[in-house]
Amino acid sequence: MWEAVGLGQAEERVYRALVRLGRGTARECTAETGLAEAEVRTALRGLAGFGLVTAVDSGARDGEAGADAAVWVSADPQVALGALLRRRRTELDRMRQSVDELSAEYREAQLRDDPGRLTEVVRGGTAQYARVQDLLAGTEKELLTLVGPPFLDPADDSLAPMQRLLERGVECRAVHAAEVLAADGG
Repeated sequence: MWEAVGLGQAEERVYRALVRLGRGTARECTAETGLAEAEVRTALRGLAGFGLVTAVDSGARDGEAGADAAVWVSADPQVALGALLRRRRTELDRMRQSVDELSAEYREAQLRDDPGRLTEVVRGGTAQYARVQDLLAGTEKELLTLVGPPFLDPADDSLAPMQRLLERGVECRAVHAAEVLAADGG
């Protein structure tokens, strides 16, 4: 699960162990996690690089000496993992912006090569209905529609899709053909 913020399973297990222990050496984390000591040491270095753990002292403990004696403490998960999540969210926002820019360039190049691509042709009632549902699901800010016959399903006068859009804060506007207004007795 923590891969989403750049951490592997070993880092997650070691971090969780340190949170439970409060503080501990690599050997204590090894005993707590069941991982190989070398894997724990690698995980501790990775966690330190993300600011999730800190080596607080190098005094001998449990017969350990030198670098092996480092005592590690976990950072507050709310603060440290929250910062990782915000950083990842910022990266994803930048990626979304890049995707939008590339998509615009792609569409522009496609239209330059073949202006006929400006219109998407969807054949068959089932395919048309599915495409409309896809478009509605992907609508984020505003939906502008022209409403007129022929309708995909004349018996379906459900406003449920529009209601879901409005609940998500999407602004919906429609221009209705005269035939639609006349059918309602207007």
